[in-house]
Amino acid sequence: MNRSLPRFLFVLLFACISYFNQFSHASFATAQVKAQAAAAATEEEQEYIESKLFPKKGKYLDWIEANKLNNQGLRFARSGHYKDAMLMFQKAIQRYSHDYTYYENLGAALHKSGNLERAETTTEMATQLSPRRWGPWYNLGIILTKEHEYSRALKALKRAQSLHAPASKRVGMSKLITALEKKVSRANVLPVETAGDTSTVSTESEKPDDDKSAQSTPPSADSASGINTSPAQNSDANPYTTIPAVSPVPQAPATTDKGN
Repeated sequence: MNRSLPRFLFVLLFACISYFNQFSHASFATAQVKAQAAAAATEEEQEYIESKLFPKKGKYLDWIEANKLNNQGLRFARSGHYKDAMLMFQKAIQRYSHDYTYYENLGAALHKSGNLERAETTTEMATQLSPRRWGPWYNLGIILTKEHEYSRALKALKRAQSLHAPASKRVGMSKLITALEKKVSRANVLPVETAGDTSTVSTESEKPDDDKSAQSTPPSADSASGINTSPAQNSDANPYTTIPAVSPVPQAPATTDKGN
């Protein structure tokens, strides 16, 4: 009995060590599986968010690459480099022509640069691509007012007003509409003051106001510069439209600058 005891203890110890090792490996494997599942869930959530913003036209990967170009344009615009910004917005449109926010941002940059004629035609494209977003209509109304196209400006602003513009824009918009109505009713039309308003961008989220939709008190300094954010992406403080940053799946996204 005494001789068999050490052997028994040795066998018992060996069994315990083996069980511990198996348990440790199993726990590690479980942790790995959970981590992979969490990563997959994050990717799925990102894919879902991106899919909600995708215009459902053209190629998805082209849209993602165009978002990167758009985001670069936003950075240039926010630092006052409008020529560079316009180039990037144009490249975004060339890569993917179905997203209204690229046209809206290009129109805002053209507006800020003083090219009202091109700003008008570009912003009109944004209204055609997304007629139920208030932002493009608002921007178009401001541009047309500066071009003394009061009847058309009035129609555009009333359209924007009917599409649930944010509270920060409603008072100023109502005042401008009232002023335009008076001007239009007169035989001799005089220039209408726009109170320093400049193009803003939809708030889809904005986006997400994005889709991150569009963007009354006097506009903020950023807003006055004509730069807003989109689908989901837009905020009153930022006049250019942005879409959550995205990059090819499964990589992490590029803008809430629409990211990179």
